[in-house]
Amino acid sequence: MFRVLLLSLFFLFLSTPLFAAEESSWLESETIGDFSMEMEEKSLKEKLICDFKRDKEQWWGADGLYHQTWSCPSRGIDFDMSSQRKGGSKIITRITITAPSQLKTKRGIGIGSSEQEVIRAYNNVKESQATRPKETFVAGSVFGGLFFDFQNGKVVSIMLGAAAE
Repeated sequence: MFRVLLLSLFFLFLSTPLFAAEESSWLESETIGDFSMEMEEKSLKEKLICDFKRDKEQWWGADGLYHQTWSCPSRGIDFDMSSQRKGGSKIITRITITAPSQLKTKRGIGIGSSEQEVIRAYNNVKESQATRPKETFVAGSVFGGLFFDFQNGKVVSIMLGAAAE
């Protein structure tokens, strides 16, 4: 009996990094429109011509980075931008879209998509504990994933990034 338990734990240990690598690989390739995590600000400015409203940079102790929100309300998109030093070159660390955004995820989900469409597209990476039917669907994890919020069975916002540190 002890031998079976030991072998089971051994195989569980071996399979865990493979699952984590698969989940990480999925998330690293996910996009909203042409935008991806860790995209540099220069590329962002080339892809989205917008008069960004920029909040004041703030240092976050959780990750040790300076964060700044770049908003483009006319396009329904916000970017959390971060850098190693205040005023430094930034990368995208979170993307949030709401109406009137026409952008879609890599799997074709956008504002106005149904909850059932989200489930069909992302059920294989669903985070069951964080997902709340008719409210929120989490693909990936709260530490890095896609977050879909629903009203009346339709997507009203999509966030790509981390909701927890």
